[in-house]
Amino acid sequence: MKTWIFFLIPLIFLVSCKEEEEDNCAESIVCSDVFISISVNIKDSDGEAVVLDEFYTFIDSRTKIELDRSDFQIEKGIYPVATDANEDLIDFEGTNVVFVGKMDGENVIEHPMIIGKDCCHIKLIQGEEEIIIDEL
Repeated sequence: MKTWIFFLIPLIFLVSCKEEEEDNCAESIVCSDVFISISVNIKDSDGEAVVLDEFYTFIDSRTKIELDRSDFQIEKGIYPVATDANEDLIDFEGTNVVFVGKMDGENVIEHPMIIGKDCCHIKLIQGEEEIIIDEL
């Protein structure tokens, strides 16, 4: 019986901390109107931009986000991974995502990252924003 309590106490603490962080966001926080996008810059071994046929992001390997490059004013070889519009899918402390890039129907990139958020915007916690592909 006592062992069960030792598991319950940390669980209660974890849930209360998460609720407290979310509640703090509800209090009159002023966020900027800037729309944040996390992206990756993909190059080949010669430093040339890589043009993918298809790309998308998996969040926690369950939810697929498909972003259209034409919605963003970005250069060739730069691809959006997630944006503030996906904030509801991201945890404050960080969510595992995998950026997938395809060429000729084959996965050429499966790049893991951790994306978190604050009360206003998403943010990159872990992962490289520049990817070099050696063999194409």
